[in-house]
Amino acid sequence: MSQQSGGEYTRTPRTFLNVSKGKLANNKDGKYLDGYIGKLTDIKLVMESYEGQPSPKWKIVMKNMADPEGSEAQISFKADAYYALGWFRRILNVNLALPFLMGAYRPKDSNEKISLCYMRQNEIKIEADKDRIPDPVKVTVGMKELLDWTATLEECNKISDEVRVRIQKASMLPTSPQGEYASGDTAPHPAESDLPF
Repeated sequence: MSQQSGGEYTRTPRTFLNVSKGKLANNKDGKYLDGYIGKLTDIKLVMESYEGQPSPKWKIVMKNMADPEGSEAQISFKADAYYALGWFRRILNVNLALPFLMGAYRPKDSNEKISLCYMRQNEIKIEADKDRIPDPVKVTVGMKELLDWTATLEECNKISDEVRVRIQKASMLPTSPQGEYASGDTAPHPAESDLPF
């Protein structure tokens, strides 16, 4: 909420998006984006339920710096998914005082449920720090082979704490839209060089 002159409060317009099938999607509104450009203002881990099982999700909020009304997007993604892994491997390489592009895509010839992350800031690709966060480990449970995300999630939690501190510090700095991509949901497709493999 923001306060107007006269002491009245107004609700900031917010778009709700989920990472799904290589897009930032709002199925209810029929909105499917390749990416969103804004300044990161919040991050939290929320425990939800899916088919009776706990399902942790990251929820981040990005402010559209080019919108005079200060619209925001809340973008959700599963904590135990490759999108989250890519997001956390990149976020510490972003200057959080400035807007950046965060996008989703599906690699060619992949499972339709797989979404991967890409980021750009001031037209520069944000590289992933693959050494900081371990990949999930394959384990066998009964007759099934599953991925154990325990160590991956622990490191992502540590990084989220660092990100919150950086958001707080960045909120004290004056900012204005920067670069070619300074507004909300007008993101270009990822370049082939953004692919993680």
